[in-house]
Amino acid sequence: MKIRLLILLIFSFVFANSQTTFKVMQFNLLNYGNYNTYCTSSNNNVDNKNGYMKTIISYLEPDIICVNELENNAYYADYLLDNALNQDGRNYYQRANVNGNGYTVNMIYYDSRKFVLDGEDNIWADPRRINAYKMHFKDAGNLGNAEITFISGHLKASDGTDNETKRANATANVMSYMVNAGTGNYVFLGDFNLYTSNEEAHQNIINPSNSSYKLYDPVNHSGNWHNNYNSRYYHTQSSHSSTNCAVGGGLDDRFDFIMMSEYIKNGTNHYQYVSNSYTTVAQDGNHYNDAINFGTNNSGVPENVINAIYNMSDHLPVTMEMEVDQNTSSVNKISNLEVKYNNPVLNNLDLTINSNKILNLQIFSIRGKLIFNTRKNFNMFKSPIDLSFLKPGMYIMRISGKEINLSKKIIKINKL
Repeated sequence: MKIRLLILLIFSFVFANSQTTFKVMQFNLLNYGNYNTYCTSSNNNVDNKNGYMKTIISYLEPDIICVNELENNAYYADYLLDNALNQDGRNYYQRANVNGNGYTVNMIYYDSRKFVLDGEDNIWADPRRINAYKMHFKDAGNLGNAEITFISGHLKASDGTDNETKRANATANVMSYMVNAGTGNYVFLGDFNLYTSNEEAHQNIINPSNSSYKLYDPVNHSGNWHNNYNSRYYHTQSSHSSTNCAVGGGLDDRFDFIMMSEYIKNGTNHYQYVSNSYTTVAQDGNHYNDAINFGTNNSGVPENVINAIYNMSDHLPVTMEMEVDQNTSSVNKISNLEVKYNNPVLNNLDLTINSNKILNLQIFSIRGKLIFNTRKNFNMFKSPIDLSFLKPGMYIMRISGKEINLSKKIIKINKL
């Protein structure tokens, strides 16, 4: 049994869908280009900030960068792109359109070698519009199967009933947007300005009326985040102890989040969260109510990067990684053979193979247990295989015969 499992794992590794891991980053830029009475050209100069951002990007190497507090002006969106992101040998970052209703806006920058921006939607919120960016992985063969939507928001700041109501209305609108668009791969990220997981704005996204659209916190850390020592590993604001342009007081709030849909949590449709990859950058838990550059930092982040984060913003960046199945069209070519199948599988596995040979189809659990076995000719027509008896989860499909030996990961779901 152990030998058979080992053989299966080897086949799964060799013949599995081509996988690529990419990194998503969320960062509040602290009034980039938005000069006012407290953030000025002296204490928040964009040329200085470009140098700090360049250091951060060179270290983290994110593929998707969602930012808040960017001046509502295309000039500054390009200024950051040209002078910070596309530097140090990089020339591949591109951006979306500038689209907001406040002094500052959200923006997505993306590695154009890997991603294509398909469309943009606006979601109403007070005082700042939320932006939805629909994308697909560039190497994908099928646009529909590869779609992923990044929703970037900067919710109303400060405590008080009125501000909580505005945050609640904003997240309710995000949930409505997803329901109207349909289930799928969603990442909702931004500066949420939340103080506790019990706040209505947060409950809207983790306990929606339609559970199919529930969003998940990758670190599953709930409770009271504000000024709570037990939440110190997840605090993102404030990285400063004193106040000038930046908010002071030290790290004692979890404002910045990356949330994901169930599809991404479970890897239902080509994108899957990489376990334990969610990171509050430079947060070692030893700077509660202190500046991030105070004393000794044991986070493993180089000192020059910590100083760059400190000087760039009063927030810490948050990152997480996802794995994408590049073979998103579910079309596989081996020699002259072409294999097509649906993935995920609801009830029937619709399999087509342009071969006149009798082939073996086997379904294994991820532990190596043979669950289903059949032999037939799958030539040039959809041959539905009833898999409704399988429980939701991940399985290995193996197709073998004289011309073919292929192992693929498939996902069984119980509803669309």
